[in-house]
Amino acid sequence: MCKLLLFHFCYFLTSSVIFSFHNLFIFLIITTKKRLESVRLSVRKNSDYFLPSVVILAAGESKRMGKPKGLLVYKGTFFIQHQIKSLKEIGFENIVVVLGKDYSRYVELVPKLKNEIIVRNLQTEKGQFFSIQCGLKKVREFSDDGVFILPIDVSCPNKETWNKILENVDGVSAVIPSYKGRRGHPVFLSPKLIEHILSCTSEHRLDYELKKLEKRNKVRIIDVNDRKVTLNLNTLEEWKKYVNEQ
Repeated sequence: MCKLLLFHFCYFLTSSVIFSFHNLFIFLIITTKKRLESVRLSVRKNSDYFLPSVVILAAGESKRMGKPKGLLVYKGTFFIQHQIKSLKEIGFENIVVVLGKDYSRYVELVPKLKNEIIVRNLQTEKGQFFSIQCGLKKVREFSDDGVFILPIDVSCPNKETWNKILENVDGVSAVIPSYKGRRGHPVFLSPKLIEHILSCTSEHRLDYELKKLEKRNKVRIIDVNDRKVTLNLNTLEEWKKYVNEQ
């Protein structure tokens, strides 16, 4: 009788331990997966840390500007070159440039663009959201991490701004910088949000998607001391004013 009781006790104890370890193992897998998504997107002031990809949107027709914004001359070089150079100096390696109808002009005037990751939006009439989708699809060919979206008419912000955004990506679908109450770019998109965007039709708009997420507290707005995040260089007058201020 004693042996039988001892057997049942040992069996119960062993089963409980196995069950506890099993639950602990499942818990560790779930928490580790979530943490990895956060950690792999993180960057500190050390440039050796991994940086997400950046998608530069340059497929617009630039009707108000009168010419492609990326082909405006800035400090002796084309603005698209300045943007790419600035991003690389910060530490970004994966930069995807989305071009539209002016693709031929870009590669003719800036031959070095062929060394970058270029995506052609052949259906620019579908709007900016489709350009974002084109860029994100290209990024997904080599990375499943989060992505920055930077329109060509927003001058590359300071390194501190990028770092501050990345320090706030945990637990949200998107991070938007704000300067003196005005929201701007670059906008950071989480991997989960990217998958959602890629599943949408081209009629959607990123700002509408972000508004819906903000209502669910899935968007984080952070204050930065960087006026560049709010710049929208849409006309020649705005462009000349920006150049003269530099």
